[in-house]
Amino acid sequence: IIVDTGSSDNTVAIARAHDAVVLHYDWQAPGHKGEARMVGINAAQGDWIVVLDADEVIDQPARLREHLLSLNADYDIVNVKFTNYDHTGQPELTWYQSRVFRRGRYHYIYREHEIPLPVKRYGGHMTILDVNFEHRPPSNRATGKLEPMLRRLELDVEEHPQDHHPLYMLARQYGHCNQHRKAIGVCERYMSLESANFQPDVCRVAGICADELGDRQLMLEWFYRGLAYEPMRRRLWVEIAQVYYNAHQYAPALELLRLASNLPLPVDQREVLPCEELAYICQLIEACRMGLASEHHHHH
Repeated sequence: IIVDTGSSDNTVAIARAHDAVVLHYDWQAPGHKGEARMVGINAAQGDWIVVLDADEVIDQPARLREHLLSLNADYDIVNVKFTNYDHTGQPELTWYQSRVFRRGRYHYIYREHEIPLPVKRYGGHMTILDVNFEHRPPSNRATGKLEPMLRRLELDVEEHPQDHHPLYMLARQYGHCNQHRKAIGVCERYMSLESANFQPDVCRVAGICADELGDRQLMLEWFYRGLAYEPMRRRLWVEIAQVYYNAHQYAPALELLRLASNLPLPVDQREVLPCEELAYICQLIEACRMGLASEHHHHH
């Protein structure tokens, strides 16, 4: 099933030539991606829903099909690997997304950064599959997408004031758009929500924005706030160590890096960042040692 939100090329003709059902969604600016997806989902008749955007490709569709056939009734949602590719076709970032779920159990309610939410209060069991959904945006993609995207996120926050997800996404987007003070304000609001559960990530967004504003003290405060929620998160320790290293405070940086190197890597299917790799931490430890040695040399 293809949902056409107003394409101006021959997408619809190609889809029909392949016997796809083509439905139309009247896109009213700034738009509602969740509603558009629901048009297709409500028309579907299979046991499972697989959600794919127009610029995405599934690398092993047969393996996904086999996986779904093997699942018992307790499982109703699948997290798949999602990789962003840049305009040269190189992978930029990989993480996991819920793109496959049993029909009737989940729905989309947000205008932007849509995530499937359980129709009833609690979802069933999730399974994780290393099938890759490749996001390959065309090189001639319109650049004017940021403004309407921001507006959709702001509306999501207005329409769902108690939901944590739109606030987190809005904070990130303000950060990307260099509206750092606005981003920090949204992060503060997020931290006061009862439904909040991404606190370390939100603190990290606020810390990075504080750094962009040149406020190192505020940046450290936010990073330490994040650590209070997730003291085992290796990446936060490394990022704080980098702040000290950049300020030529090698001794505290070294302490933090030694601590980070003894922490386990996250096993919760979030992406492992380069700064979490042991090799990177060891390089930074070596750089701190050299910094301390040269300081010692200057003192003498």
